[in-house]
Amino acid sequence: MNADIRPRSYEGPLMEQGRRGEQRVLDWIAARVQPAALQDVRDDAEWRRKDVDFLVQAKPGGPWLRFEAKDDGRLSETGNVFFETERIYHDSQQTKLAWSLHTEADFLCVWSEPTGCLYVFRVPAFRSAYYAYVQAHRPRPVLIKTAATCSTVGFPIPLSAFTYSLYAFQDGLWAKTNQTGVDRS
Repeated sequence: MNADIRPRSYEGPLMEQGRRGEQRVLDWIAARVQPAALQDVRDDAEWRRKDVDFLVQAKPGGPWLRFEAKDDGRLSETGNVFFETERIYHDSQQTKLAWSLHTEADFLCVWSEPTGCLYVFRVPAFRSAYYAYVQAHRPRPVLIKTAATCSTVGFPIPLSAFTYSLYAFQDGLWAKTNQTGVDRS
């Protein structure tokens, strides 16, 4: 393993939950984007450093789009997206920027298992919404112990502060939704 990349910090059920979310994102990419090419780079050290999970070429010869996949089982309970800002490694007393600030992805896809919905954000707009919300509302940071050796600092930001596309997985199909129901067009 490359010395400057840490092993994954989630273990057990959290890692399993995250892998299920990543699989749902892959399913969505295959069904809705129908890419000309797809590369799964989750286990590539270079792309892990960039916090990118999938590379997608929508059309042959087109640009490669970068996707980060997350699973948030509490999104439906809280109505908040947890914007991670810092990782604290207790074993080394080091900190680093968390994925929300560090990812080089173009798109962030957040799967919510309880609702069967996938939230798709454009990363630049995601970050801009975070900065605007924090400036306007001055929320308090939250510290979450994510594993035995690390914690995450971040801010719960209401989903309503963000612009996103919403897709529901129903009856084995992905449907883009809106506030009034499911749009199957």
